[in-house]
Amino acid sequence: MTTTLCSETTVFPAVVTDVVRRAVENTLSSMGIQNVRGQPCSNDGSISGGVVGIISFLGDICWTFSVILPEATAPVLINKFTGFEIPFDSPDMGDVVGELANVVAGEIVAKLEAQKIKVQMSLPVIARGHDVEVMTSVAKPQARLEFQSEAGVFWCKLVGAKAGQCLGRTPGT
Repeated sequence: MTTTLCSETTVFPAVVTDVVRRAVENTLSSMGIQNVRGQPCSNDGSISGGVVGIISFLGDICWTFSVILPEATAPVLINKFTGFEIPFDSPDMGDVVGELANVVAGEIVAKLEAQKIKVQMSLPVIARGHDVEVMTSVAKPQARLEFQSEAGVFWCKLVGAKAGQCLGRTPGT
């Protein structure tokens, strides 16, 4: 029997928050980014300008993962990820942020499966602009993590959903 862990709660599952923090820290550390530290977020998740990669998860837990990179952090972090410079305003920036979100999401899936939690992930959706904020219903369980690193500060936002109500694309599409 499948249990949906966050269908009727206002608290985002701590197991997922911990897995996301570890997956982001591990993925960025493996890219050579030093001193990656995740902590609960004091920011509301809005930034003056940036790019956001969004992936939905369906399965035992239905939720959406967003990685939010401010304009100052994105080129530095993406340079470490790709090994070459990509200007923030380049059309390639969105593609690479989507791929970074995809890599982190793969690590999240592996860590959740190790804990016997089954999920599938969607393809990434990307947004870029000024005064960027990932807005969600306040009734949904949420968690925000802030990450400090040598590349700069960035955030992850996690938002729970009932099965069939996840944002983004269905896994495999």
